Amino acid sequence: MMENLRQDHVTLLAMDAERSLQGLVHSLSMGVGGMPKGALHAIDLVSALASVGLTSASHLMQQVAQELAAGQPLVLEVAHAFSAWLEHALHEIRAGQPYDPAPSQDKLAAWTRQLQGLPQMTLTQGDGFDGLGQTLSGLGPAQPSALPAHALQAFQKNGLDLLQSARVLNMAPNQERSMQRIDNLLAELQDRAAHIGQRSLRELYDQHHSEIDECWLDAAPFQALEAFLAVSDRAQRITAVQRHLTLFIEWQGLTLSDSEMQDVGNMLAQWHGHILPLPEGYRLVLPCSQRRMWLQPFEAEGRIYAISAAQALESVSAQSGHPAKLEVCAGNKRSTLHVDRCHTPVSMNIHPIPSNLPRPPGVSAVALNGRGEVFLFRNLAV
Repeated sequence: MMENLRQDHVTLLAMDAERSLQGLVHSLSMGVGGMPKGALHAIDLVSALASVGLTSASHLMQQVAQELAAGQPLVLEVAHAFSAWLEHALHEIRAGQPYDPAPSQDKLAAWTRQLQGLPQMTLTQGDGFDGLGQTLSGLGPAQPSALPAHALQAFQKNGLDLLQSARVLNMAPNQERSMQRIDNLLAELQDRAAHIGQRSLRELYDQHHSEIDECWLDAAPFQALEAFLAVSDRAQRITAVQRHLTLFIEWQGLTLSDSEMQDVGNMLAQWHGHILPLPEGYRLVLPCSQRRMWLQPFEAEGRIYAISAAQALESVSAQSGHPAKLEVCAGNKRSTLHVDRCHTPVSMNIHPIPSNLPRPPGVSAVALNGRGEVFLFRNLAV
């Protein structure tokens, strides 16, 4: 009788663990975007696995949870394999099969070594980057004073270009369709590399710290915003979020004069952003990186262009008798671009065109997508 009660209790615990595991599997199926929720499910599984006797698996799940929470995309491969093994193990426990840990020790140990051996962005001494010990699991912005400016710029450029080359090779013809998942991870790593050496908006708007999300910005546009602190300090509330390498900042509870609106607009136009009035304030939108941006590609006059998505307000498809158009705003100046058609926005690397080379009017750089395709980058401030 007692044995039956005990088995019923273990079965209930195993079912509870399976529910958390289902949540983790669903989050993992979403790729990098599902990692934050996946971390929460993994944390739930730590105690659930221990309660059914899977002690070693519980320890491993703790490491998986930490890597998911840190935003480490390379943990996904281990997490997928580990989750598949757990599904089988929990099914056997729920069915009343005694769990023998011995046969699984080698597999769990191998996954543990994989997590402990995740690649590190650690550069050797003598490279000019001494002190940069960012692991990919915690790859984030370094403080401006940590490294010389030229070292940060070189590291960022080399890192972005290296990942760009890997993505071009990865997308070669006749590759397995599953390689798209690897490309998504490489794109995420490119986005993370763009944040190296940036500064936090919480540093700029310290009195509104609790309203500022994890937002990072290149040093030059950060200093440009800093020059308008006398204006933004009049705001009763400042909020900021970062989405797709783009910052959305709101100054609430203030009114700008015409000259202030013009000055802020000119500044944002220089950094490929815009400002628009809100019912009780203003919204500023600009790319967080000038080397890698969320871009709006489009075709016009036989060429493929791209503009900062932070300046693209609305696209209107072609209709009978009316061509397609793209409503844009550079700084505080709205205008309409007549286009053949618009493509889906995507993150791309930006490469300035040397001044001695010819280029179409308004084009200041080229942008490369993950397939190595070249887009002419339109500078709307020109």
